[in-house]
Amino acid sequence: MSAEAVVTAQRLTKIYAAHGKQQESVVAAHDISFTLHAGEILALIGESGSGKTTIGRLLTGIEKPTTGSLQWSSTLASGRGLGQVQMVFQDPYAALNPFNPIRYTLTRPLINLRHVSPSEALEQARAILKTVQLTPPDQFLVKRPHQLSGGQRQRIVIARALAASPQVIVADEPVSMLDVSIRAEVLQLLRKLMVTRQIAAMLYITHDLMSARALAQRVIVLYRGRMVEAASTDDLLSNPRHPYTQLLLASIPNPRRAFRGESMAIPVSSGLTPSAANGCPFAPRCPQVEEECRQTAPNPEPLPDGRLVSCHVVARAANQERGAAKPQTTAPGN
Repeated sequence: MSAEAVVTAQRLTKIYAAHGKQQESVVAAHDISFTLHAGEILALIGESGSGKTTIGRLLTGIEKPTTGSLQWSSTLASGRGLGQVQMVFQDPYAALNPFNPIRYTLTRPLINLRHVSPSEALEQARAILKTVQLTPPDQFLVKRPHQLSGGQRQRIVIARALAASPQVIVADEPVSMLDVSIRAEVLQLLRKLMVTRQIAAMLYITHDLMSARALAQRVIVLYRGRMVEAASTDDLLSNPRHPYTQLLLASIPNPRRAFRGESMAIPVSSGLTPSAANGCPFAPRCPQVEEECRQTAPNPEPLPDGRLVSCHVVARAANQERGAAKPQTTAPGN
C-alpha cells in the first residue's frame, strides 16, 4: 500500500502487573506491529481477551505501552494534544455522563479543544448532530442519555468524538450493543464520515467478521494478545490461512453447514493470557497442532500473497510451495 503512513506501531507490548487476587501478570498485547495508512479503515478482530481494546487504548494515549513505540505522521505529531485521536467506546450509555444534557456533552470538547466561544460551540454542535443524522438537532441537545435509544446514544458518542475534529478515530465495537437493523446504518455512517469529516484513518475494533467485511479494507486477527494473521479483508475472508481464522469463519452461523451436521464451534480453553508462553498460545485449541507448536511460539511470517501469518504449520507449507514452484535447473552440458 503506497498511501502515507498515519501511524506506525512497532512491537507494542502491554503487560498488566499482578495485583490483588490476580496471581500473575497479564500480557494484553505482545509484540504487535502494523501501519495505519491514510484513507484506510483497519479492523482488529478477535474474541474477548485478544487485546483489541488494549491496542486501541494505546493509540489514543489512554494506556502507555510497556515496550514498543507509536510513530505518527508529521501532521498528527504536531497536534497530538488537541484531540487528534478520538475513541468511540463500545457501551454508549457508560460512555456518557447521565447527568449532562447532550448540549453540554458536545459543546465542552469544542470549547476546550477547539477554543471556540460558547455560542459558536452550540452552532457547531447542531451541525455535528445533523452529520450523525440526529435531527432536528435542538430536540436532542436538551435531552439526557437515558432519554435516547441505544442507536441514538451511539450516534451521540460518535458526535462527541467528531467534536474534537480528530484525524484518527478508534471505534471500539461501536455496533455490538445495537439491534441488527441499526448496525448497518451506523457502519454506513462511519464510512461516510471518513470522507465528509476528512478523517485520515480509522481503527475498527470488532469480534464480528461480517461487519469488518462491510467497513474495513484490511484486517488483523488477534489471539491472546498476539497477531495471528493480517491480510486484506477480501483475501482473509475468502481464504483464511491461520487455523484460528479458519475456525472464526466456520463459527459464523450457516444453516447449510448445520443441516449437514458440520461443527461450527471453536474448542473452549480456560485461563487468562499467560505472562510468558513457550509455545503458540492457540496450541491447546488448534486442530492442526504439532509438537513444535507446543515448544516455540511462532512469529508473523510473510506469505507469497503478501499476508502475515503466525503459524509453524502454515509457514512450513508456504515454504514447501515456494520450493515446488522454483524452476528446475540442469547442469551445463547435460
